[in-house]
Amino acid sequence: LTVEWYHNGYPLANGHRFRKTHDFGYVSLDILYAFPEDSGEWTCVATNSLGEAQSSASFNVIGNKVIYDESQHPESLHRIQQIEAPKELPPEPVELKPLAPQFISPLQTIERIEGQPAHFETRVTPINDPQMRVQWFKDGAPLLNSNRFHHTSDFGFIGLDIAYTVPEDSGVYTVVAANEQGQDQAEGYLGVESKSAIIGDTQHEESWKRIQELEQPKEKLEEAPDLEHGPPHFVQQLNSNDDLIEGQPAHFEAKYEPIKDPKVAVLWFHNGRPLAASSRIAMRNEFGLVTLDIHYVLPEDVGEFCCLARNAAGEDQTTGSLHCQSRASILGDVQHPESWKRIQACFFLSY
Repeated sequence: LTVEWYHNGYPLANGHRFRKTHDFGYVSLDILYAFPEDSGEWTCVATNSLGEAQSSASFNVIGNKVIYDESQHPESLHRIQQIEAPKELPPEPVELKPLAPQFISPLQTIERIEGQPAHFETRVTPINDPQMRVQWFKDGAPLLNSNRFHHTSDFGFIGLDIAYTVPEDSGVYTVVAANEQGQDQAEGYLGVESKSAIIGDTQHEESWKRIQELEQPKEKLEEAPDLEHGPPHFVQQLNSNDDLIEGQPAHFEAKYEPIKDPKVAVLWFHNGRPLAASSRIAMRNEFGLVTLDIHYVLPEDVGEFCCLARNAAGEDQTTGSLHCQSRASILGDVQHPESWKRIQACFFLSY
């Protein structure tokens, strides 16, 4: 038994859209998705050696439109038609012929001092004439462009601003407004008083008076007489440093009077000779307290140190001694006796 399918009298061609089933007498045809060209008569024919049988059926496929010509929003379409409908044109306005310019206020007369700003202003009609031209003149000549001049012409208001004036700006200023119907003009005067190149008068009277008061010669104050100081004398004698070992610091100090005499000179001596300056030695003299510090002593520092205080009235001195025990440069004695005995015992045993 064979089963065949026909579409509009033609054998059905193989395609992935068609699925055929023949199972124990059950015959079916599935079309996964249909197209308009699938419309028509479909026939199933069963054949064997004894004969054949067939069954037919038909269906119609309505295709989807590629272009939609019906409105999807009827209300919106109606509104669009209303908007696009031709409107009645409004009547054209009657063009009014512009009038000739006419100034309704004159320019001012201005007096300024050099450096001050100046301002001219006036009004003109008609205010809505786009063809009107406005030009400024000074003493009959066109006003030259400058960063000091600013022109204004706005809805009938006409102005001229001068940022700062100079004597050359003095003169007659004329503004002319003109259109196709005629012209009109207005005049004003500007006078500029020049400043002196050198200002001789004071600009601040109160400050000038104060300066004169400060510059007036003052009476000299009487100088206080110098206090007479007596000869210096030590109220605390110089100490001694007798039990020092080489390398230790040493400190000497003493006190003298008068402590307020700035002319007292303090001198140090070592064994009758002036003490030489050294990085090891620091000397101080503060309000009658004199000190001598030796950061580390050496054998050559042994001896007598003398401090001498002197002024114009006299002098005084005090002495102190320094004794220093020197250290041997080469150590000949043993520093660890027990270790030395053990070394000797080991030495004799080796023999």
